[in-house]
Amino acid sequence: MARTRLARHVPAEHLWVGDVLQADAYCPEGNPQPHQSCYDVVFAYDLVQQLPRKLQWKALSRMLECVVADGVVMVFDNDCRSRFGRVAGLKKFITRHSGIELVPRWYCNAQYPPLASLARRVRRQGAFAVEVLVSPNRVKRVLIARQGHSAG
Repeated sequence: MARTRLARHVPAEHLWVGDVLQADAYCPEGNPQPHQSCYDVVFAYDLVQQLPRKLQWKALSRMLECVVADGVVMVFDNDCRSRFGRVAGLKKFITRHSGIELVPRWYCNAQYPPLASLARRVRRQGAFAVEVLVSPNRVKRVLIARQGHSAG
């Protein structure tokens, strides 16, 4: 789907399928070596929330490994600790446990990440300047980690 939708903007050979948790996912298809520290930008949109909470840090860590000096990782997602995240979490809980469908059942599987906590964890590593920005409608957030710009 990405190759079709992005055909006018991104060459097909720049897009491939992989598991965000595995190093080889960051390699072009057919390349046997993990392709680490070679991207200027690693971008994820509503991806981290699809992972169990215990794997969310692993996914972000894998993304951070893949950016070059001065590279950027951007993770767009909802935040479990925002007002929106708390309300959505309550709706998912009610839907899952009461039979009252406040959200579609498939929606209950998403676990919004704690972006501020993840940002603090990245910041402690010292190699990245990290910020979490909030969209004007206060729903979506983005964690931005810039390699080589630590807040020293």
